Amino acid sequence: MNQVFRKYCILIICFVISNQCIGQQIRVFESAKCNKDSYFVNVLKPEIQSKAPVVNRIIQFILNSNERNKTYEELAEFVDTFGGRLSGSPALENSTDYLIAKLQNENLDHVYTEDVLVPKWERGTEWAQMVEPRAQRLGILGMAGSASTPKGGLKAEVLVCNSMEELNDISNDKIKDKIVLLNTNRVNGSYIKFKLDGTRMVADGGGVAVMFRSYAKDTVYSPHAGIIRYYSKDTQIPVVSIAAEDSDLLHRLSKRGVKVMVNLHLESTFYGMTRSRNLMADLVGTQYPGESVVVSAHLDSWDVGQGAIDDGAGVFISWRALSLIKKLGLKTKRTLKLILFTGHEMGRFGSKAYVEKHSQNLQNTSVILNSDYGTFRPFGLTLSARNTRAQCIVYEVLQLLHKINATELVVGKSYDLTQSDGNEFMRAGIPASGLLNDNTKHWYYSHTNADTMSAINPYYLDLCSIVWTAASYVLADLTEMLPKD
Repeated sequence: MNQVFRKYCILIICFVISNQCIGQQIRVFESAKCNKDSYFVNVLKPEIQSKAPVVNRIIQFILNSNERNKTYEELAEFVDTFGGRLSGSPALENSTDYLIAKLQNENLDHVYTEDVLVPKWERGTEWAQMVEPRAQRLGILGMAGSASTPKGGLKAEVLVCNSMEELNDISNDKIKDKIVLLNTNRVNGSYIKFKLDGTRMVADGGGVAVMFRSYAKDTVYSPHAGIIRYYSKDTQIPVVSIAAEDSDLLHRLSKRGVKVMVNLHLESTFYGMTRSRNLMADLVGTQYPGESVVVSAHLDSWDVGQGAIDDGAGVFISWRALSLIKKLGLKTKRTLKLILFTGHEMGRFGSKAYVEKHSQNLQNTSVILNSDYGTFRPFGLTLSARNTRAQCIVYEVLQLLHKINATELVVGKSYDLTQSDGNEFMRAGIPASGLLNDNTKHWYYSHTNADTMSAINPYYLDLCSIVWTAASYVLADLTEMLPKD
């Protein structure tokens, strides 16, 4: 790839993963500052560079042996067998049992689980039908936690708003008894808060339901699954995501002054909290077994699609990192710990439970690598740490991956970290790192029916597996942990 074009792509991805690039203060790392740190230059950098032969072995092993495409094949068998793995569902628990047996067969040092209470919610019958000015079925998905419509559904006129500001300026008498469509997915800040605030404003104005334009970008008729929370019982009205194409249709009709009427039927059931499990496995370190580098992803997914991109691919490059290191006969100074979190999509219940349970020894974690934002063409890593030496260490590790052109480091608390399970570790002062990849199309698929194996590129998945395996190995085999901020 042309280097100028490559840098442009990195800047675009920087914007995408930040959600507000300036506000999040993330940037592509500039390595010149590392030369001012004599200890890094004279001690740490040579130690990292000495790992080059092992990293080259990892590259060759994944690309030029029977391990080639194996991550893809294993992932395909997994998601084809279990499909979507919704929090609290039998599919999630059965897939956990499957991976327990798989990891035990890999002869890792310890394979174990920890119980976590997670919400159990189930999607029921749901549909939406435009009945005026003509009949047309609309593509929707109910939000997890949404109130149901009255028995038999509801029928109401649609009021289209193209921003929160526009909604805020509309008088309550115009909102009353309407289904309000928020025809925007351009959100400054938290999308969850955007939904929460929008729902409250509609409910306070007497609206009967809310439709949010799908957050999925430029998809082919694929509404976006997600959760909804309410400020109070008084604001609990039905909330759905609507396909971008249908949102555009209703907007165009409304702009022409055409009255739009919609029938909406939405059923869902919340069963309360139920038992699930975080799944862990270790490769125990030879010199500092009480210290660890965590390699992680979340095992649950939404009930639409197969959960291949979000987050099956992250799960499989994570557990296979330990498996590949074991197969190559490699040992690390500190423990490599795999954590596959449960209950992520409903509110990061697994990672919150893990951090709370292990708070006493969490500072023995050097860094958490968390993959939850795509496994497209990899460019390097993101890193939350503000500590310059920590940044220099990770940057130098990435230079070992020059053969696959994955040497870039983006530093700061970027979207892929703050919205992931790594965020719970960051709050406890642990550096977090994510996979920097060409995920500009991540939201074309994630949380939608399009999240299937068809969206996974086997070669790029192998490259991501190389980055994940090599980075976790080198960071776990260094003499020192990453410095904390």
